Amino acid sequence: MKDLYLKIAMRQIPRILTLADRDVTSPTYGCFDREYWHYGTADFPCGMSQEFVLPLALVYSHEFMQNPYYKQEIIKDLVIAGIRFAEKSSHCDGSCDDYFPFERAYGATAFSLYAFAESCRLLGIKDAKIIAFLEKRGKWLFSHSESGKLTNHHAIAGLSLLILWQLTGKENYREEALNKIKLCLSWQSDEGWFSEYEGSDPGYLTMTVDFLAKAYSIIKDISLLESLRKALEFLDCFVYPDGTCGGELGSRDTYIFMPHGLELLSKECPVAVEIKTRYLRSIENGLATNYEDNRIFGHMTYSHLFSWIDYCDLKRNSGYRQFRKQFPEAGLYAEKKGMYFFAVSPSKGGIFKVFRDEKLIHTDSGFLCEFSNGKICVSNRVSERIHSETDPYRIKGDFYYYKRRLMSPPKQVVFRLMLMILGPFPYISRMFRKVLQKALITGKRKAPVSFERKFVLGKDGLVVKDLIFLTGAKNITRLYSTTDKVSIYIAMAECFNKNMLLKWRQFAEDDIKNLNVARKLEITRRFE
Repeated sequence: MKDLYLKIAMRQIPRILTLADRDVTSPTYGCFDREYWHYGTADFPCGMSQEFVLPLALVYSHEFMQNPYYKQEIIKDLVIAGIRFAEKSSHCDGSCDDYFPFERAYGATAFSLYAFAESCRLLGIKDAKIIAFLEKRGKWLFSHSESGKLTNHHAIAGLSLLILWQLTGKENYREEALNKIKLCLSWQSDEGWFSEYEGSDPGYLTMTVDFLAKAYSIIKDISLLESLRKALEFLDCFVYPDGTCGGELGSRDTYIFMPHGLELLSKECPVAVEIKTRYLRSIENGLATNYEDNRIFGHMTYSHLFSWIDYCDLKRNSGYRQFRKQFPEAGLYAEKKGMYFFAVSPSKGGIFKVFRDEKLIHTDSGFLCEFSNGKICVSNRVSERIHSETDPYRIKGDFYYYKRRLMSPPKQVVFRLMLMILGPFPYISRMFRKVLQKALITGKRKAPVSFERKFVLGKDGLVVKDLIFLTGAKNITRLYSTTDKVSIYIAMAECFNKNMLLKWRQFAEDDIKNLNVARKLEITRRFE
């Protein structure tokens, strides 16, 4: 089974080598942002792209099955060139950009530092100039933060500082790493999950567990292990019977799965074995989510390579037991009844998934309405929902306006001018990022539409009853019941897996007419 990890990871190495500038005479030798060095469609290099050095360091240093890159000096040279290009393209304070110039992105800075430090450890790189650059980046990390609670960013920041401590022997990096880890633990709910923007995201939780489990393997702190145990108990409910994870039910809509933390914890946390076994079956059955765009697949690649290296050959797959678990703080509920598994997010308008045994029957990401003036609203934004204390499967809520924001030449020119004038001031760049986060992720405005939703789960299937109300004067022209609608911007979201082949339902003209006349529409669906 462990070779399934290589099925995911090894096919990415040629892609990484294609993204890299491998010309030793080029001024961008070692740059992994092909949009910048090759196409010329970007005017700055993405700092996150430089984390691709770590998968290359791993395939150079480990004799994986059918690994033509093992001990090839050109691979080692490219790893070193990648770190040096990162130094050349970073800001004078050691930080780097991700989405726009002068961004000083905390996440990209942390992820890339981890990749550089781990690569130096794997390859025995002791170049004084490289180590000095890593220290500069590390010092920036522990003296800065970011807007929003993104636990995975601080978890990898703590991990990168721990490895920097191992490389340099300087105790201050260990102390600052422990402070970052302590901050992460303070953001853990009593329900087990860690905060990601507006709540819990099971996909990103696998990432946080991955980084914190690596940290635990270094510091062996019992309180950290207990925190990870709680996280796995929560995660167990949202790695579904088919091995997929999270999805639109999470606060960040991701299907990410980083398995290395589960391998590291398998001997001490039996539930980790059950979760990773489910995930490996999803790879075997072709259900693993595809993250193969040019920016975001690096994390998964090195996590899967590490998982092969640290594979724990324990077998404990008892299957789903009968249960009903409520996580009101996360706004998530899960239940196994008979052959059916059901998971729902009241905090996101009652969107849900229902399985029969290991097969997905239906996934629902809420309703989408289009008004006669062309504006669109959705029912799946994170918000406070009204639901019955005695029956959490009865939910009331509102729709919120949604708009996909696109760049245009005039917008880009104005944005770049503002960055050129104001971006060199760190306070301004942080303000830009905060404004963008509100516009693309956390900001929301109510629409004149509301809903009520009721679930009845029995041993013979799931019944869903919906009522949609028009609360304003506007009429609608289109109404959809969606299956994979994402209504915020998240880099790791909207990646394809086979469960997304379920089609949205567009309601008939008669249904639309009845809704506009009666100002309400009743919908009943059964899934068996």
